[in-house]
Amino acid sequence: MAAPKLLKCKSCGRNFIFSRSEQEFYQSMNWDKLPSLCPVCRRKRNQKRQEERDEQKRRKDDATRRERQRKEALKFDNELRNWNVVKLDDITFRNNNVLYILGNGFDMMHGVKSSYYAFRDSIGKHNSLWTDIDLLWPEVDLWADFENNLAHFDAKIMADKFIVENWLNLNDAYSVDADAGEFYLSVENAIRPIENICYELPLALRRWVDKLSIGTDDRPLKHIFVNGKVLCFNYTEFVETLYGISHENVCYIHGCRKKEKYHPKDTLIIGHLPGESNDEYNKIEGLKKEPNNFRNVLTELAQEEAIRLISEYDEELTKNSDDIINSHQYFFEDLESVENVVVIGHSLSGVDWDYFIKVKNSLKNRNNVHWYFGCHGSGDLNNLTLLKNELGLDNNQISIFRTDEIKVTLYPEKEKKPPQHRQRSFTVLSSNGRWSAKYSGGLIMISDDNLKFNFVFQDHIKNVFFESSDSLLFLQTIGIDNACYIFKLADSNWVFVNDLKPVQNQALINRRLREVVITDDKIYFFYNSRLRLYNLADGSVAANNRLRYKINGHGTVSGKNIRDKFWPKVCH
Repeated sequence: MAAPKLLKCKSCGRNFIFSRSEQEFYQSMNWDKLPSLCPVCRRKRNQKRQEERDEQKRRKDDATRRERQRKEALKFDNELRNWNVVKLDDITFRNNNVLYILGNGFDMMHGVKSSYYAFRDSIGKHNSLWTDIDLLWPEVDLWADFENNLAHFDAKIMADKFIVENWLNLNDAYSVDADAGEFYLSVENAIRPIENICYELPLALRRWVDKLSIGTDDRPLKHIFVNGKVLCFNYTEFVETLYGISHENVCYIHGCRKKEKYHPKDTLIIGHLPGESNDEYNKIEGLKKEPNNFRNVLTELAQEEAIRLISEYDEELTKNSDDIINSHQYFFEDLESVENVVVIGHSLSGVDWDYFIKVKNSLKNRNNVHWYFGCHGSGDLNNLTLLKNELGLDNNQISIFRTDEIKVTLYPEKEKKPPQHRQRSFTVLSSNGRWSAKYSGGLIMISDDNLKFNFVFQDHIKNVFFESSDSLLFLQTIGIDNACYIFKLADSNWVFVNDLKPVQNQALINRRLREVVITDDKIYFFYNSRLRLYNLADGSVAANNRLRYKINGHGTVSGKNIRDKFWPKVCH
């Protein structure tokens, strides 16, 4: 491998080291030219290019979204002709015998960033929850219809014969010496993604919900709210704070983030319909009977155990509406006198139909109750058509008001500061106090009162020190090379010498290092049973010998022991 080269950046004019690993990479790519930019300028250039690509993609996505919204609006306008549409301002009530059914759209129309895409963004990409979600829903936009899509995870990735066999092999479960521990460990490894999701998802949901806040001072629905009953599918208490509805009148059917005094926090319920995931188990391969030998029997047992555990965790991702309704029976029993039902911001998805059916059956004069549905687009109308048939409602019992036309003035967005990456920085002084070596963000600056010498590094520097009467400077880097570079002072100029040439499969700094002795022209590295000797003039290896006995280097070489500078106490 070629020695490091000192090059000059054509952009900033600073010197930079073209390291051994970089040269090897260039050779592997068949790149003949040397880099013309230092690592700092390269990062800035690449960042600018990425920002330009991101901006182009954003503009393209915005144009696509606007066109899609335009087409959907035209479709929505056309479909509304078949319904009884009323203006929001014309909806008024004479008494409090009103039930409001609120979905996530209610929060969103008040500037709350409560979409499931916002939840996705709050999770972040660099954690196990995101990784496992990406694994189990590889071809599904999970967040577009979050609860329904929870049912359609990829069970094959955990329970196919090939997957289970791999884990059994990795844990040596087929060995004659194996016991039940290896078997169950293999099964647990196989189903770990859904186990992790069942544990981490509720925690992430709670953290996100607790931070949600109202984003406007407007109250666009104030004239339609009386102190009636509220069936709230949201986890937030905003219907109380926005419109003054009494807490006693609100049923948070899936739990509320607001903690009541002397009561534990509500569990936030989320999940798909029971039985919706059944087809996913039918896609698992390898359940057919194989020849009756030990390996096949063990594999089949492991698959069956994996599927059993997956189904248990799947149950945790299931919303059992019957049990939920029974736990809030008192609320539904109090709906007998309701004369009007107003549905706001609810998608009317089939996962919640059981609650609507329970509401209708709880109304004493159910055939005379009028239903108002707030609709935002064609999807809501399609779901309403299906729900209307399920509830047995006549067209004259239904009025629609448009929620897509509700506009509010949002609080100004807080300026997002770019992420601040902490850059390690430090300053080292020479023993005579003349020179300082300051490192920050890949740049090392060696200077005195009059002179400044800048060098740029691809790798991060972890250690800098002066030696040999302050005429040498050593820099240890962290990165692919883990190199040690030498600079020397010549005629009041700091010049790059070389790195201490690496020896294959032998790290320069390791826990076997006992002493480092420096002389005028050599530097000795004494390990438990090896000596490595370098020439300071060019960084070349002068010797790399095994030692028969442990030798005290400082006692055998006339020089200065500087081991602690290469291996600070904090590294022990």
